[in-house]
Amino acid sequence: LRNKTKERIIKLLESMPFEEARSKILHVDLGFDENSLSQNFCLSWLKHKESSRRDKRESLTLRIAIWASIIAIVAIIVANKDELFRIIFTIINYR
Repeated sequence: LRNKTKERIIKLLESMPFEEARSKILHVDLGFDENSLSQNFCLSWLKHKESSRRDKRESLTLRIAIWASIIAIVAIIVANKDELFRIIFTIINYR
């Protein structure tokens, strides 16, 4: 495909909500023949967009898990603060 054709297709796809573009690509409802270069380009665009969205979701999930771990550690420390202070006091006063 020529660059101008690719740009035109991208402009068309990005002018609609992602789910609509996805549906039209998968149902070959954009006016391109099923195995045409244009339809294959649309499928490649869709794969790239879905991969990018998945990466963002996984990144967010990882950040949430990290924060949950930090909160759990803080909760453990707070729940055991009396014992923790006793241990620290014992260590400081150890001779």
